[in-house]
Amino acid sequence: MDSVLFPDKASGFIPNWCRVVLMFQIAVPYIFGGTAKLNNDWLHGMPVGLWVSIRSDLPLIGPVLTERWTAWFISYAGIVVDLGAVPLLLWKRSRVVAVCVLTVFHLANAVLFDIDVFPWMSILFLTMFFSPNWPRRVLRLEKPQRPDSVKQKVGSWGQRVPLGIVSVHVAWQLLFPLRHFLYPGNPSWTEEGQQFAWRMMVRRKDVFFRVYATDGPSGKTLEVPVKLFMNPRQIMELAVSPDQIVATAPFFAEEARKIGLKDVAIRTLALASLNGRKPQLLMDSERNLLAVHRSLGPQSGILPLTEPLREEPWDIPSDDWPELLGIQLPTTVSVHQHGPRTGSELHRVDEKKSPATDAARLL
Repeated sequence: MDSVLFPDKASGFIPNWCRVVLMFQIAVPYIFGGTAKLNNDWLHGMPVGLWVSIRSDLPLIGPVLTERWTAWFISYAGIVVDLGAVPLLLWKRSRVVAVCVLTVFHLANAVLFDIDVFPWMSILFLTMFFSPNWPRRVLRLEKPQRPDSVKQKVGSWGQRVPLGIVSVHVAWQLLFPLRHFLYPGNPSWTEEGQQFAWRMMVRRKDVFFRVYATDGPSGKTLEVPVKLFMNPRQIMELAVSPDQIVATAPFFAEEARKIGLKDVAIRTLALASLNGRKPQLLMDSERNLLAVHRSLGPQSGILPLTEPLREEPWDIPSDDWPELLGIQLPTTVSVHQHGPRTGSELHRVDEKKSPATDAARLL
């Protein structure tokens, strides 16, 4: 942008600290990602074993992915690659080998896991660790004339402002991913401090999820048809996160008011299985979510994780969970939709038990 605004000062060179900051930013996911894998579940091959087993349809390697040793190998290889990537990339003698290994690593991630563009971006960013003039050498471009150095007094505002901005950025990138230590419980269970912390691929949750709206005067309870208001990806993000469940409660309450409910209370029945554990309640199912206030502190209403990691992952269909766990579903009247969705067009139909929402297999 500065070369567009001030073309007379345009240059083929930039200060090397700009490149160093970019290298630091690339290093952050590797360091925090590898550190996050140093937990009991990952060291026991979970949730990698759950992830790779569903790719058994792949040619040649499909049958191998169902073997238990494969999950252990991929888990420990992931730790070694993540924690070893940055020092090996910084050392010139090992850089080429590191790039080759990391390229294979990211290509394998792209095949085995659905993580969108991240592997391809990571491969591209590896080139940042080579000598800064490598594109010109490869393309045989003429080296531009080095401009005269711009002399500035030490401690001038031209130096202090950029230094201050970069320092704040670096400190933020190092401290913000650590905030999950400020919250009680396992962040993979509570989701508190999980986002923007580079805790990648360390948890999988299967859930049984329903939302209920209760009319205050009559005491009647409706099952909220979540899938009418959200797409599958939104339901996935909602059902595993207590904070997001609380955040959407006012929206569900407003929809309930549109069909005549008064003094509405919103409750949820959220059963979750973390990394193959036996499912348990994620949140207090008796608590009115409208009375729960979101804050930067620990979210109230989250039940602690008590189920231990299993030798054999829990694989019972989620629709059967309440009966197996002895949880009685409330007697409800269901809300259905006719025509284009508006709140006024939703009506109630008496029903003993309504079907579960389509959010059984998540993350």
